Amino acid sequence: MDARVLLHILEEVTSLPTAPYHEGAVIRHVEAFARERGLSCRRDPYGNVILLLEQHPGGADPLVLTAHMDHPGFEVAGVEDGLVRARWMGGVAADYFPDADVEVFGEEPVPGRIVKYNADEEGRVSEIFLEMDGEVPPDAFGSWALKPFRVDPPNLALRAADDLVGVAAILAVLELLWAREDKVNLLAVFTRAEEVGFLGATGLLKGDLLPKGAPVVTLECSGELPAVQLGRGPVVRVGDRLGVFDFGLTHFLCQVAEGIAGLFKDFAWQRALMDRGTCESTLFAAHGHPTACLAFPLANYHNSGEDGYSVAAEGIHLGDFFGGVTLLAEAARRWPREGPATLQRLIDGLEERSRPGMVRLANADLSG
Repeated sequence: MDARVLLHILEEVTSLPTAPYHEGAVIRHVEAFARERGLSCRRDPYGNVILLLEQHPGGADPLVLTAHMDHPGFEVAGVEDGLVRARWMGGVAADYFPDADVEVFGEEPVPGRIVKYNADEEGRVSEIFLEMDGEVPPDAFGSWALKPFRVDPPNLALRAADDLVGVAAILAVLELLWAREDKVNLLAVFTRAEEVGFLGATGLLKGDLLPKGAPVVTLECSGELPAVQLGRGPVVRVGDRLGVFDFGLTHFLCQVAEGIAGLFKDFAWQRALMDRGTCESTLFAAHGHPTACLAFPLANYHNSGEDGYSVAAEGIHLGDFFGGVTLLAEAARRWPREGPATLQRLIDGLEERSRPGMVRLANADLSG
């Protein structure tokens, strides 16, 4: 498929306004995508969106791909002493707030700036006060005043990469598989309010809306680390700050990546423990789902510029995005047929290599 089609999907999604509890534009876009392709699509009681791409006749558990639809932002709460008071939602250090430019989303965005804020002892900001250059309705929401999408080859500068890039990547995977009419068993799940405590995913799991024990691959944009850099490929993330993910599913993704790299020498990928934060994989794992994670390395995580006080666009590498879509599409094609068997082949190979030594161990004379 022409890479321009996938780039168009990415631009459309990352240009949408979003914030915790205010994911409506993303939800409508995902639903329109499904409707145009005749895909099964429904919302759960919490507004999470679930898409199904053609059940595989083999009856195996579907492979689940999931990403969250929100990004740090604020919602207008009222007016106080001539300033717009707003609730800030999402983790951004207090140093980035003084005099920062913001905008309230709408048909015509209303610009403004932060003139003061309230933060707790740990520097978490919960409330901001804004000078706005126009009227804003009481139910409005907004975020930093940044250009939504800008190509700066080989990178992209985005207002909200985390996690609209994950949403776009799943839609791109669906587009590839749908266009080829691949018989796959794939569920796509788009969750809400991740930035304020995994709220949408918690509701989804409490409602038992996923097949019991179905394998889940979460998609994340995760800040660069010394060993994880933009341009080196998507990352099979083996764990986060709280723990490690399912070995079998992680091994399957790695085997798929190695297979692609064996065929295409320019395909790059990474494998790493990224332990600076916690992602939804941990929550799905805690509810009994074998879980893995694919991460896109991210510059300026949560729009935090490298200078420590300036707001900046988040950055991803184009090659990392295309590589992640390729890896996930191939994993979806292979899952019903090869997924569980991949781990068994590893176990069988280890046992075969160890057999001579095991025989010697069992027959060893321990009398001396």
